[in-house]
Amino acid sequence: MKSLVQHNITSFAITDGGVARDVGGGLVGIPVVGHDFKAGVSVTIANTTNYNGAEVIVSQTADEIVITAAYTAETFASGDTVVRDAVDSTKDAFIKHTGVASVHVFLNVTALAGSTPLLDVTVEHTVDGISAVLGTFAQASGATNEAITIANCPENIFVRTNFTNTITDADFKVSAERY
Repeated sequence: MKSLVQHNITSFAITDGGVARDVGGGLVGIPVVGHDFKAGVSVTIANTTNYNGAEVIVSQTADEIVITAAYTAETFASGDTVVRDAVDSTKDAFIKHTGVASVHVFLNVTALAGSTPLLDVTVEHTVDGISAVLGTFAQASGATNEAITIANCPENIFVRTNFTNTITDADFKVSAERY
């Protein structure tokens, strides 16, 4: 069985009592001790007074992420979070096989948490830049297992994932096997 995609998303707490830092040049430092974010990663900041929303990390240290924002002084509180945007609604993974065949595709969601978290997963094929949905899993709102069969599956397929609402924790895997 080939694993097509595996995601594990965990939110990181903004340091309780930590303060926003004016880095200069339209950049703001947000204290997040022990994070694993890298520059260029898209995140969502939640529950703050001044910095909520989608951001791209410009740079980071072990205990701080830097975002592009107008600086406003803020002392962060318990419950303020930064979550990696794992879902960018793009092609997540491919599976290749030879010739047309039937394929079993499996979705295993072991964790899905947040503010009304929803996960949509489709199996697709692209020809000349146009995507066609070959199969769709039921929308997941928590732990679940599901299998779908795609008959006469083309040679190259991919999985597209999309989260709706605020996701604070997600752990899921999509795998496939030809039969």
